[in-house]
Amino acid sequence: PPEVSWLQGPLRPWITQVFASTQFKHREWTDSREVHKVWANFLAGRTGLHTSVWRWLSLEMWARVCLAPRTELFHENAPSTTPNATKMPAQSIAAN
Repeated sequence: PPEVSWLQGPLRPWITQVFASTQFKHREWTDSREVHKVWANFLAGRTGLHTSVWRWLSLEMWARVCLAPRTELFHENAPSTTPNATKMPAQSIAAN
């Protein structure tokens, strides 16, 4: 799929930065350690993981645009806006 080339190619540095960001790590709906494991496996060439990477990236960008106050849109130290959300295991998302 073309998204594999995009994610492993020109978008790779940006995605790495997003997944390493404080904002992403503090989201209540994913386990960032599991996301990093999946991301590393994807970059190592394991097939079938691009859909999960794309979903997590899309979810994070949605959160930054739709949940964060305008002044914190892309600010690295922005607090989580969902303090009572439940974390969703990365494995369950990766399996889909």
